[in-house]
Amino acid sequence: MGARGPILIFSLPAIGDFIRSHSAIRLVAEQFPDRPIDVVTSPAAVPVAAFMPHVRKAWALDKRHLRLGLVERIRLARKLRAAGYGTAYLLTSSLKAALIPWLARIPERIGYPRELRFGLVNRFPRDWFAYLLISRQHKRMYEEMCDIATLRERAPPPQGWCAPRLEVPAALVDEWRSAHGIDPARPVLALYTSGFGDLRAWPHERFAAIARDYAENGWSVWLLGSTRERPVAQAIAKAVPAAVDFT
Repeated sequence: MGARGPILIFSLPAIGDFIRSHSAIRLVAEQFPDRPIDVVTSPAAVPVAAFMPHVRKAWALDKRHLRLGLVERIRLARKLRAAGYGTAYLLTSSLKAALIPWLARIPERIGYPRELRFGLVNRFPRDWFAYLLISRQHKRMYEEMCDIATLRERAPPPQGWCAPRLEVPAALVDEWRSAHGIDPARPVLALYTSGFGDLRAWPHERFAAIARDYAENGWSVWLLGSTRERPVAQAIAKAVPAAVDFT
């Protein structure tokens, strides 16, 4: 379509998948080095976008599965329309997400037409018809995002698509280490547990035993997670005071 203007990329999954979506962002930037790239993502992921090369700005959209949030989407669409985007890449399959670039009148809207998003999405990867006929389970999310970024017009290189990359300024890293008493010379064990209600998870006593063993051998132990993991992290930190709770 030959669209111009800034590019907008929608990536609204969990924060780990948002980081992996940087491979697709890098592929888009490689194809259009002269066009600024912005992203729409969840509020939790917005700070991460600041460390992604090629990303100029991040817009936040609260993703709630049980409500349409039409008013919020209309407000965001008005702001996006004023920014003059020429192309939107939809790395998410949500019909609700596809409404936003359509409402914002972004002329080129690229993605797979799942959830019958014809019209809302107006340009598809080359395998889009076969993709509709086959369950999406045959393709992992990472591969799907990269196929959208390239429109599947080229095969991945033998070594695979480019890896995600975050660039954090050294001064910011030093400031963070100082604030939390982190010794960069010590090796780190990072533990990501699950919540107490997750029946598939290890008992927190086992995580505590591993944390204690590593701490006694001179390692820094970091407990990672969000509010869901915080009660488990607090129980581990109580059993192993040397562990640093970052939940």
